[in-house]
Amino acid sequence: MDEAQQKLYQQRLLNLQDDSVLHTKLMANNLSQWLHNIFEADWQPLETFLCSLQRTLAVSPRGSFVMNPVSVKGAKLIDLGIQLGGQAVVLLIALTTEIENSVGIYVQVHPANGEMYLPSNLQLILLSQSGKIVQKVKSRGYDNYIQLKKFKSAFGTSFSIKITVAGISIKEDFVIEPISEQP
Repeated sequence: MDEAQQKLYQQRLLNLQDDSVLHTKLMANNLSQWLHNIFEADWQPLETFLCSLQRTLAVSPRGSFVMNPVSVKGAKLIDLGIQLGGQAVVLLIALTTEIENSVGIYVQVHPANGEMYLPSNLQLILLSQSGKIVQKVKSRGYDNYIQLKKFKSAFGTSFSIKITVAGISIKEDFVIEPISEQP
């Protein structure tokens, strides 16, 4: 490649990266909206999720997950694909507002559709805004749920939750937009 072609190639790569960042921001789940009980299409409040789909989790979320009346809990059914016999899991996220202008976040994965245990070696991963692994937990053959340690995220930041098992990887992006003051 000559120098002009190389420059054009580099510029196109930068444009693709910029488009990717914009696409990620547009597709990210806005947790600030959850604090007002506004959920994205695939997410539902935990109670609505359990009632409307007539699904029950293998175990109810632990006491540390059902924290207090001001917490917001959302759930999403994640289909793990045909490679795992159509098995699905439920991704649960609970939020609490913190004093330090941040949000406390709890993340759990439970089996769905009447299954008692998660698939072996299912990984639940927290990724930073830059894509680096912050936390990771892996299921064993007899786990009826797994969870990340509680973490805090400041308003104006983003992070991702990734679930991987048997070569399948599903990533959910989240953003916590600053809450604007109402006049």
